[in-house]
Amino acid sequence: MTSPDPLSQTTPQPTPPLAHSALELIGHTPLEFAPAGEGKRVRQWLERNMQPDGSFKDLEQRIVGKDGEVRWLLINAVGLFDAQGRRIGQCGAGRDITDRKQAEGRISH
Repeated sequence: MTSPDPLSQTTPQPTPPLAHSALELIGHTPLEFAPAGEGKRVRQWLERNMQPDGSFKDLEQRIVGKDGEVRWLLINAVGLFDAQGRRIGQCGAGRDITDRKQAEGRISH
């Protein structure tokens, strides 16, 4: 989900937090839905945490939903490979963790 490559598939009916239709998501990179500055932070995180096979676990990424609200996702992904073993993309899933991040913010203040 955080690959610099455009999305080629999504669930038929994306649910909140993004709430964009599949047609609105296809052809766009996940970071196009991120707030300013998030792309640099995510790329740095991926440089440190992505495995050679393209997999990663527990990336916490902010996104901007269709309603303009900033939400947090917890994302895990695995690499996708062609017949020659070259990585051609990723398949991932994200879970909305906004409530948890807001609670953590209240505790730390």
